[in-house]
Amino acid sequence: MNIGTTIATAFQTACDVEKRTREAAEQFHRDHVKPVYRAAQAGEATFDDSCAAEEAYDEYTMAHFDALKTMLATPAPTMSAVIHKIEVGCKERCFDGPDVTYPALKLIAADLRRLSGEA
Repeated sequence: MNIGTTIATAFQTACDVEKRTREAAEQFHRDHVKPVYRAAQAGEATFDDSCAAEEAYDEYTMAHFDALKTMLATPAPTMSAVIHKIEVGCKERCFDGPDVTYPALKLIAADLRRLSGEA
């Protein structure tokens, strides 16, 4: 197995994990959090019930955030993969604060340098 294949496989795996954790978080929110919100609005659930649902959802969002960071940190094998990183980063609001923006853009810049042969 050559290095290009290894990088491509690692990146695809990181993308797959990011997608699965995002989908799991979305499904948990849809199936568990939203119903609690609706029940609370109807007077059938308490504020504590809503807080508990949110706390459980936090586990999913943290898993997704970790997978997202891993995907951004995994070397992109192609320019299309760099574009994918940027698109997912924009969708997931990875560029909305200095604590996240600078590290994410630094990783993307490293991909561009490596892929352009300037690394």
